[in-house]
Amino acid sequence: MREHTNFLIISLTLILLGTLIPGLAAAQPDKGMAHFELTLSFRQDPLFTVSHFPLEPRSVPLHPDDGYLRYDSIANSPLRDTTLHLHRSTCIDFSGRYYPAEYFCIGTAVSLHSKDEGTINSDQRYQQNQYGDADRGYGTSLRWYQLGIKPFQVSVNAALSTPWIEPVRRFLFRIQAGGVYDLTGFTLTTENGYDRWSSDEDWKSFSIGRLYEHCTFVSLQLGTPIIDHANVLKQFFAYVTYSQPYYSFSSNSMYRDTKVIRQNTRSWSGGIGVSF
Repeated sequence: MREHTNFLIISLTLILLGTLIPGLAAAQPDKGMAHFELTLSFRQDPLFTVSHFPLEPRSVPLHPDDGYLRYDSIANSPLRDTTLHLHRSTCIDFSGRYYPAEYFCIGTAVSLHSKDEGTINSDQRYQQNQYGDADRGYGTSLRWYQLGIKPFQVSVNAALSTPWIEPVRRFLFRIQAGGVYDLTGFTLTTENGYDRWSSDEDWKSFSIGRLYEHCTFVSLQLGTPIIDHANVLKQFFAYVTYSQPYYSFSSNSMYRDTKVIRQNTRSWSGGIGVSF
């Protein structure tokens, strides 16, 4: 239901842009020149659950310093399968756009996702001692596996835009609506290792697959000229964006039975930019 509502909001905005652009163009002088924009925005990643892990990432061998447990069946067995949560992290988007016309732009963006480390008793990590529970005890390490993320992502985007409107002197606004196509996705990983004396020792890392994040969006931008008041294309602006994401997951062969489910998503983001 929520996705249908979001789609309706964005569709109505696109219709509104198509209606307003011709009239606004008549009220605005024709700039007659292409220009570029650089933007920086911040958003939160959605929450995902991941389940049905294969045997390899759960097969953490006994720590070398726990050799006295080499005949203990639980201490030498693969860790049990469970459902883990990929915590929301902050994402920073660096974007460049080219305007071949005043009412249309195309661009590309590089996204960097911060890494949220798993900890003991976190639902992002499963940990187990030689008794099969999460208590460390004395002098014994916990074996664990957890979810991770590789932070790099590249996408392309396109949007329709109203011209800049100046209701009062040196205050401008415009509305944009468009879409983002994710070229690379971001990589989900499973990491495993040991927790000894409240310090992690990594063992191995496995790539689960790539999660692709396409979206449609509507953006409100507020700006002010910073170079020449007669040329509103050269300015500093801030913006807020409402987006509707669409996710697809491409798993590696070892994780073909692994399930990745989106629990929720943050539809709002904010940022700053400059036109030149």
